Amino acid sequence: MPNVKIIGVHPLDVTDEMYDQAVTAQHGLIALDLDPERRERALAMTNAGLSSIVLVELVITDRERHMYMGDFGQCASGDTLGPNDEVAYGEVFLNPEGDARIANHYEDIIGDTARIAFFLHDYRPRRPILTPYGPVAPPVLTPTPIRLKRLVEYRPR
Repeated sequence: MPNVKIIGVHPLDVTDEMYDQAVTAQHGLIALDLDPERRERALAMTNAGLSSIVLVELVITDRERHMYMGDFGQCASGDTLGPNDEVAYGEVFLNPEGDARIANHYEDIIGDTARIAFFLHDYRPRRPILTPYGPVAPPVLTPTPIRLKRLVEYRPR
């Protein structure tokens, strides 16, 4: 039976460039909007959205060969992911040490252990992270390790 261990949960390190991209992706060219109230509302919504994103790093031992990353996520209530719940996004498949990318897809990983990093939107620290192998309690938020900063890039959606 596969086992999931969460190594770390890290808040998103938001750069000015990332913030600008997120504003544009979510609200268009709102910076050119002449209505200051509408512009401020869009900027506040972007701030709230970016501040709720985390990078999750986990290890799966005794893994199955096929798995769907959309089965990793959090729900507002209960223990089953629904169509409106947030799931893994921008996943990266790492070597066992977590310092290099080794595959583009889960199925391309060789061996019985998989180390994966992914982003999760609307993170709730008191809720478990749901996995295909059951819920896992997340650890306390910690700063993103430098190795992950260089391996995993967040792209606003």
